[in-house]
Amino acid sequence: MIERLSAPSETRDKYLATPPPFSAPREGTNVQIAGFRIQAYSDHTAAVVVAIKNSQGGLGSQTLPLKWVQGDWKVDLSSFSPLSPIDDMADFVPWSGV
Repeated sequence: MIERLSAPSETRDKYLATPPPFSAPREGTNVQIAGFRIQAYSDHTAAVVVAIKNSQGGLGSQTLPLKWVQGDWKVDLSSFSPLSPIDDMADFVPWSGV
């Protein structure tokens, strides 16, 4: 899945060569995309901030850097940012229906 959803880069190659060990999700730790915001956009790159809500009601956001590669948007793993806590979803377009 990583190969299909991410843009070619040294970071992706390293990840595919030595993927982290699989661990089952912890009981009661569910997360879901709750919203999004377009931070930047051009013909070849974009930055989408995704709001994530956990099963305890906590909110976080993560910026997904994207590249246009062979007719599709792919995540640029070389510029990936960590999850940051947020107070609310005031600046996000709600994502629902899942």
